[in-house]
Amino acid sequence: MQEKSDIVSLYFSKKLKGMIGTEFFDMATVPEDNITDEFYRWYGDIFYVNRKKYLIFSNGLTKFSFVIPDFRVEKKSSFFRKFCHYLTEALKHHNHDPEIYSGSWEFFSHDTIVNRSAMAHLSQLKDMCEHVIKIEHYLIEKKEELEYLNHYVNNWITTYKDKKGYHKPKEVFVEELEKRGLLVEK
Repeated sequence: MQEKSDIVSLYFSKKLKGMIGTEFFDMATVPEDNITDEFYRWYGDIFYVNRKKYLIFSNGLTKFSFVIPDFRVEKKSSFFRKFCHYLTEALKHHNHDPEIYSGSWEFFSHDTIVNRSAMAHLSQLKDMCEHVIKIEHYLIEKKEELEYLNHYVNNWITTYKDKKGYHKPKEVFVEELEKRGLLVEK
C-alpha cells in the first residue's frame, strides 16, 4: 500500500501557465525530489467557448478530470483553493469522500515534467467539452450543469498504458483508490 501524499503537483500548459502568473508559482513548494506518483499529479489546460475561459484538469494516472467554468483572472494566490474546490465537487459527484484523496494535502508544487498521454487526453477533452457546451446551448453556471459536464468527461472511455481495451476514468480512479487502501466501504 502506497502512502498518501501531502503534496499535489500541478502541470500547466503554456497557455494556462501564462494566465496563472508568477505570483502563484512563487507560492509553490519546491519538493526535494520530483513527485513520481502520477496519482498526485494533475495536468491543466484552458479552452474558450463564447469568449469565456474554461480550465480543465486531468489526473496523470487515472485521467479523472474536472472543469473549472468561466475562469476569471483574480487573485492568483487563491488559485490552489479554487482548484481544490472544483476537484472536491467532482469527487463528491462521483460519490467519493474528498478527504480520502486530498484531505492530507498541505502543499502544492508546480511541475515541469510533462506526461504526454495526460496532455493528449486533455486535448481530446477540451474539444469534447467545447462541442458539448456549444451543442447543449448552455453555459455552465448552475451546479447541475457543471456536474453534468464533469460526469460526461469521467464516463468517456479512453485507453491506458498498462491496460487492455477502453476504460472510464471514474472507474480507474476507484480501482486506484482500492489498490492504495484508500477506499473504505460504507
